[in-house]
Amino acid sequence: MQKPILEFWSRTRKKLTPDFSHLHPYWQLEIIRYCENGYLEVRERILPLEKPMLILIPPGLLHRFHWGDPPFDSFSLKFRLEYESSFSDVAAIPEAQNRVAAYFGERLMELLDTMNPGPQDPQGRELLEYLLMVLVDAMLGQREQYFDLPDWLKKVDRLVLEQRRNLSVKSAADFFHWTTVQLEYRFRKTAERNPDLKLPASLKCYIDQKMLALIDKYLLYTELSLNQIAEELRFPDRFAFSHFYKRLKGCSPGSISRGTLFGRCGKPEQKSSGKQLRGDPGQLLPSGRLHDSGKRD
Repeated sequence: MQKPILEFWSRTRKKLTPDFSHLHPYWQLEIIRYCENGYLEVRERILPLEKPMLILIPPGLLHRFHWGDPPFDSFSLKFRLEYESSFSDVAAIPEAQNRVAAYFGERLMELLDTMNPGPQDPQGRELLEYLLMVLVDAMLGQREQYFDLPDWLKKVDRLVLEQRRNLSVKSAADFFHWTTVQLEYRFRKTAERNPDLKLPASLKCYIDQKMLALIDKYLLYTELSLNQIAEELRFPDRFAFSHFYKRLKGCSPGSISRGTLFGRCGKPEQKSSGKQLRGDPGQLLPSGRLHDSGKRD
């Protein structure tokens, strides 16, 4: 069980303009308290919104809410999970079907009733995150698709985010005060004992995969140029960056359709007329890209 990192939350209680199909890099928990004739559209499926109901949406999944007839009342929480989950589809659970989720969903709504959306005091935020942790774990556990990485491999993930392209097997071994042989041996044993993790053949391949996923997030969720992305991720230059990407993905980063789900190869890069953004992917524009303020337009 891992404690989520809450990014922001909101409440829907008034008439809205029709929602648009969108995706984002966050996990989303939607708690439907009251809704009539509403539904969720995801992967060409229609899911009626019941009351009360809990809906968990993984990051990168295109979806659209239709809120139906007022009145309605719903809480939406966006959060991150630091480590891996194989969960890739919507989990929608009427509260009557999961007593644990129903209980903690009620406690979470009671707490949110006393708070205003936006930045929270540290104690209030921590309480929200712990309630969210139990609730999400109950929902993911019901689907039996949740897994966690060993602690030492979680630290490797953190090193990738911190050191980016500067991270190597040697520098990771130095961090743990092991030799590279010891580190690679531990990685192979972890892969053998945990086949559900579907780890690659070597730790170097694992680090490269994490870097590739990070690059895809920059290509999808920012308007940085390729030179800027190369600099942000600490590649020596754009050519080294492009060579790395093409070696792993089979196409150059310049051929990626910017703003599509995890970037599809085949469309030349087009220059953006918008303001170029720097920093870590996270906050969204209506188009699915980032905005400096972090507020949805």
